[in-house]
Amino acid sequence: MPETRTTLDRPSVKWTAGDQIRVIGYTDASTIDQATFTLQSGEGSGNAVFAIDEGQKMGGSHTSYFAFYPANIAINPSALPGAIEVKSGITTLESQAAVENGFDPSLAIMTAKADADGKLVFRHGVAYVGIQIPDDGITALAVKFGKNAVQKRPAYDAAGGGISANNSGTSTLKAVGTFVKGSYYYLCAIPNTGNKMISVTVTYTHNGVEKSVTSTSMGDDNLVPGKLYDFGCPPLKTPPPAISASAQTIPFDATSGSIEFTVENPVSDGVLTVETVGDADWFTLGTLESTSVPFTCEANDASDAVERSVKVLFTYTYNGTEAVTKEVAVTQLANEAPGSHSYVFYMNNDSGSVVQLKDGEACDYFTVTGSSKLQCSASGYFGVESYTVDDLTLKYAKKIDGSNGVSFTARAGYSSTARFYCASRNTNTTATMNLLEGTAKKKTLSLTWTDNKADLIDSGEITLTPEAVYSFSKSGEVGLFYVVVTETPQL
Repeated sequence: MPETRTTLDRPSVKWTAGDQIRVIGYTDASTIDQATFTLQSGEGSGNAVFAIDEGQKMGGSHTSYFAFYPANIAINPSALPGAIEVKSGITTLESQAAVENGFDPSLAIMTAKADADGKLVFRHGVAYVGIQIPDDGITALAVKFGKNAVQKRPAYDAAGGGISANNSGTSTLKAVGTFVKGSYYYLCAIPNTGNKMISVTVTYTHNGVEKSVTSTSMGDDNLVPGKLYDFGCPPLKTPPPAISASAQTIPFDATSGSIEFTVENPVSDGVLTVETVGDADWFTLGTLESTSVPFTCEANDASDAVERSVKVLFTYTYNGTEAVTKEVAVTQLANEAPGSHSYVFYMNNDSGSVVQLKDGEACDYFTVTGSSKLQCSASGYFGVESYTVDDLTLKYAKKIDGSNGVSFTARAGYSSTARFYCASRNTNTTATMNLLEGTAKKKTLSLTWTDNKADLIDSGEITLTPEAVYSFSKSGEVGLFYVVVTETPQL
C-alpha cells in the first residue's frame, strides 16, 4: 500500500478533493507556526499540491516543517520534534462511519516531515482492515482482535515516523451506517505495538441481530501502519431453519383445537407442510395458518374409551432440497373419572420461597405477585416460632398487600373447594382476610390474638365456581400461610 495517499480505490490509494493538512513550522520550543492547507491539485493521484488557506500564514523561516492529516486532529506541537500525542479526536474507533469502498477520513491519521527539497512525504499512522459485505440488511460491522491490538490515543515520533508510545488500548473496531452488498468497507486501526492481534472475529449486525461469523488466527502478528489487511467476504453464518412446536393433551370431550408452531430462522424460499402420520380417522387437520394449524376431532366419550394419540409431522423445505422436520403428538384423554386433585400453596421453611404442589408433586397453579414474606418468631410478627397444618410445619407467611398477592382460577369441568389459613401480625392484632371471587367477597375471616400470640385462622372448606378467578384482600397487616384447592371432575 503506497504511503502518500489518503483514500482507497482498490488496489491504489489516492488524494481526494477537499483534503486538508496542517503544516507546522518548527525552530525551537518558542518558535512555532502552524496553518491549514487545502488540496489544490493532484486529486485522484498519489502526489498533490496544497495551498495555505486564506487568512492564514507561516511567519518567518523555520529549521523543520511537519504536517498532519487530517488537519483538524488535536495534537501537542510543543513536543516537536520528538513524540507528539494525539490529544483528542481519535475516540471513535468503535463507531467509525461506514464509507463505501473507503474509510472514515477523520481517523486516517498520517504524519510527514519535510525532506531536503521541502517535500512532505506522508507516513501512515493507521492500518486498514477491509471487509466485503456479504448481504443486504447489515447496519454495523465489527472486527475484534484477541488482545488490545489497537490504541485510541497514540503518540507519534514526528521526526522518525511510527508510533513511539501506546495509550488507552482496545480490541474492537466498529463501523456503522448503510452497507451495500458486495462493496468493501475499511476500518482504521491505530496499531498498539505492545499487543499482537492473536485472532480476529468478524461480527455483523444483520436485520437487527448480531452474528459472529468467523474467527481467524493471526498468530504473533502486530498491526502495521500503512498495511491493508483484507479479510475478504466472511459469509453470514445464519443458523439453519428449525420448527418449534409442543405436544398437546386434550380432554375427552374436545372436538376441535389447534397446534401452535414457530419456524425459526426462516429463509425466503422456505415452504412448510403438515400431515398426520399413520391412521387416525378420529382426527382431521385443517388449513395451515401462519403460526398454527387447526384440527377437528371426535369426542372420546364412549364408556369403553381409552386414551389415544395421533402424530402430526411438520416439514419445512428450503434451498430446493434441504428440509427439517418436527413431529408432535396430540393425545386425547379417555372419558373416565380420575380421582380428585389437591393443589397446595405455602412458603418454604428454609428460605421463605414459594412452594406449589399438585398431589404432592411440584406444579404451577397459583399466581404469585411480589416477594414480601413474614417470618415466625416468638418475639416477631406472630409471637410464635411456627404453625402446623396437615402435619406441615409453617415458619413463613406470604404478606398480602397492594403489591403482594396470591390468586388462582377454578378449572372448568370440576367441582372445586378451597381452604386457607392466615394470621394477623403484631402491628395490627385485629385484622380481616377476604377471599374474593372476582371483586366480590366470597369469604371473610376475622383474625385475633390470644395470650400475645396470633391465632392461625382456618377458613374451612369453601365451594368455588368453575372458571371464576379468586384472590385475597385484607384489612390490617396479615400473612397467608397455607392454601389448598381440591377439585373433583364433574361427570
